[in-house]
Amino acid sequence: MQLLFAMTHSYAEDTALLEEERKRFERQEEVLELARVWKPFKHRTDDYRCRNASSYGGFQLLDKAIQTKLRSAAVELVKSAGKMIFSGSFNLTRISFPIKCMTHVSMLECMATMASCYPIYFNRAAETADPVEKMKLTICGSLAYFYFEKLFEKPLNPILGETYEAYGQDGTNIYFEQSCHHPPISHFIVEGPYKNFKLSGWSSYTVKAGMNSGNITTEGHKLIQFKDGQTIKFNNYNDLMYNIMLGTMGHQILGKMVY
Repeated sequence: MQLLFAMTHSYAEDTALLEEERKRFERQEEVLELARVWKPFKHRTDDYRCRNASSYGGFQLLDKAIQTKLRSAAVELVKSAGKMIFSGSFNLTRISFPIKCMTHVSMLECMATMASCYPIYFNRAAETADPVEKMKLTICGSLAYFYFEKLFEKPLNPILGETYEAYGQDGTNIYFEQSCHHPPISHFIVEGPYKNFKLSGWSSYTVKAGMNSGNITTEGHKLIQFKDGQTIKFNNYNDLMYNIMLGTMGHQILGKMVY
């Protein structure tokens, strides 16, 4: 009886796994079809602005509860680090942040989540033979990244050797690894479905604060190779967190991106 129960239980588990795999494959084909038929929006114009766009540029933080929490954490930082923070030359990646200003996920998971638009743009780019269209779609995909990147709560610092793996809804395999602790450096590989594309690269950052702002300077690059052999390389961008202590807090993208 025990053996029969074990076999029945195993069969039920296998059936559940097969059903999960079937649903995953159906979703993969659905997303890939969305990429194949993708067309630019006709009803959007250059005058369109999302609800939380800031007049200073970038995105403003409209959640008062989070803003209050972050400002109380900033006060704690000032008390612990003092004049070093306001000097503008102190690297904030080398001090401990109050846990209440952090989100519940690691920086590696955040970076993977930000790439939510890649399945549409990059799979669509893989389907076209026009190298200029590939470049345009790659640029669109990397700029769409900005909307998901408007973080205000600080992600948790990955420990050295920490990894994060995920499976995208289009069938993409995602791999991240924290390869250095100081300075914080992350490497990644994103392998698209059916070898449509392969994205690889690394990123590192430093954080320096002024009286009412924080500047995040990022190094590194991303390199995407499509199934026809065309490759496109582009650099990372910088971030500005402004009105940290006074005014409406906001997050802005700075710097130059070269493709």
